[in-house]
Amino acid sequence: MYSEMMLGGGVLGVILYGVYRPMYRWSVMVLLVYTGGLVGGYATADYCGFVKEAKDSLYMVGDNEWVWVLQIIAGIGLIGIVLMGERRGVELVLMMGLGTVLLIASVNWLSIYLAMELQTLSLFILVALKRESAYSTEAGLKYFVLGAISTGLFLLGCAMIYGGSGEMSVLAGNTISETINQWLIRGGVGKALITISLLFKISAAPFHMWAPDVYEGAPTITTALLATVPKIGVFAILVQIGSLSNIVFISATMSMIWGALGALNQSKIKRLLAYSGIGHMGFVIFGAGMGTMESIQASLIYMAIYVAMSVCVFSIILTINERRGLVADFHSLSRKNAILGGSLALVFLSIAGVPPLSGFLSKWFILWAGVSNGYYLICVGAVLSSVVAGVYYVRIVQMTYADFQGELAREGPIDIKRSILIGSTLYLVLFILICPNFLLQVTYDAAVGLWVHV
Repeated sequence: MYSEMMLGGGVLGVILYGVYRPMYRWSVMVLLVYTGGLVGGYATADYCGFVKEAKDSLYMVGDNEWVWVLQIIAGIGLIGIVLMGERRGVELVLMMGLGTVLLIASVNWLSIYLAMELQTLSLFILVALKRESAYSTEAGLKYFVLGAISTGLFLLGCAMIYGGSGEMSVLAGNTISETINQWLIRGGVGKALITISLLFKISAAPFHMWAPDVYEGAPTITTALLATVPKIGVFAILVQIGSLSNIVFISATMSMIWGALGALNQSKIKRLLAYSGIGHMGFVIFGAGMGTMESIQASLIYMAIYVAMSVCVFSIILTINERRGLVADFHSLSRKNAILGGSLALVFLSIAGVPPLSGFLSKWFILWAGVSNGYYLICVGAVLSSVVAGVYYVRIVQMTYADFQGELAREGPIDIKRSILIGSTLYLVLFILICPNFLLQVTYDAAVGLWVHV
């Protein structure tokens, strides 16, 4: 609770300070202090005496290893987004980040709804921030309308759960659902509606229809934000509420297949990454749907690596600074800037799951958990989808190193902040498989904390 209060106070202070002076540097400082405090607290806290299980419906948020680790990942993702260099709308990014960290810690249906709306309303404005662009306005309108429908489904599901159980706590509702038949009927439908709403928020098929258009129309930094931080908060809730596995498995399978096939003929990079994100979310929710400690740990590993790879890709896209946003803009990039071209090639190979890069590690743990739990057919579909998806990732790599007849303009110097982002995230992509012990230990502690306290 103290970390959320600290971030909330910092966000309020930055907004008030921004009335008189630019707030960009202070925004970065707030995020660095918040994330550093979380890391320090995680390293030194004694959870045996500190953590409250939050089973009483009066509690709005809880603290445990699961919450802390996910908030650290979200904080790192937010720092990456802010360091990409967009100063306009930074206060909305902070508000969205506050909503995400509150959503991760929420254990009460009311607090989940309020945190989710704080996150979503900020994103509505960020998507339509380029008022002079018709594409941005259209994207904002589509996201607003479909987001309102998703919110309506979530509220209807919460109303049915509360009507059947009389409890606002997520954990109390799960306990009651095991013993009361009437609650099982209402709660089952309510959980189905909530699950569908959350699947929409992370753009999982068949509730993904908004993602390609919104990703394309939004400013590139907003697209990077949509692809990373909000999904962390929704993933946390999707795991904690114990969603209906059949719906999740169907959605996971469709996401992996549709994400692979939908991107094959895309000529615009942000639409391609939208379909790529749909496929990746299929892997994440597949692990969450299995509901074992090992599968949840695998999903958390996948989410952490996915955030790092996404920050790296979008940093490179912003560095290239091509207004058309076409995949063809990467043509012969290695001849313009060998380091940038090599970085792009490596991160796309990692996204494709090519060993020994980190993307292979994330897919391996999900498939291992699936095989261990007997979901052989879905695992076969996941492997085939990864092979198909590898086609367009390798095509981009080939295009990066393609020969070009004629003189090429050299890329100028890269902004220092983006250089740091690309270098640090590429380091994780290259070397995390060599020494994954730290990531495995942290995600194991998070999964155990969820299993014990929730």
